[in-house]
Amino acid sequence: MNILSYVNRILEKVKLGLVSHYIFDNWLSLLVKYTLTKLGFNVKLMARVKNCIFEVKPETFAALVSGFKDGFIKSIECSNGKIFVNKIEIVNVDDVVYDAVTSAKVLGWKYDSVNKYWIKGNIRFRHMYRPILEAFDYGHYESLDVVGRVVVDAGAYIGVGHILRPEGCEKGYCS
Repeated sequence: MNILSYVNRILEKVKLGLVSHYIFDNWLSLLVKYTLTKLGFNVKLMARVKNCIFEVKPETFAALVSGFKDGFIKSIECSNGKIFVNKIEIVNVDDVVYDAVTSAKVLGWKYDSVNKYWIKGNIRFRHMYRPILEAFDYGHYESLDVVGRVVVDAGAYIGVGHILRPEGCEKGYCS
């Protein structure tokens, strides 16, 4: 790796870290402590949003900052000692990253308890799984060029490949 690409990588990380000042009141101390954890030190990250102080895992901190930068997280707020992410009350901030149901709520999915399915726009699923969010919210498959190609979903999970059969795909097979 040449020195210019190394410097660019470092600058991108610094810019990403600075995004945290839009989310956390104690963003600078969080950045320092996060950096220390990356260097191998055992340091607790205590985040402060208004009058709420809560522990956040380094991985969760990184994911929240990234999610804010990418527009998936619009706000983290505190009201009456409760944490809200995108106006959704959160019991444990780690659940925003590690729990598919909590992530779905934060991303705007609603659960229809009468018909027993998750819905967002015109998309419905009986159960919520992380690959659904990866496909429909995070856009993990958008960069695939399938025009004039055959798409095969081997049936390893929920059939997202078949559901997402993009325009221009010649054929789609699902086992």
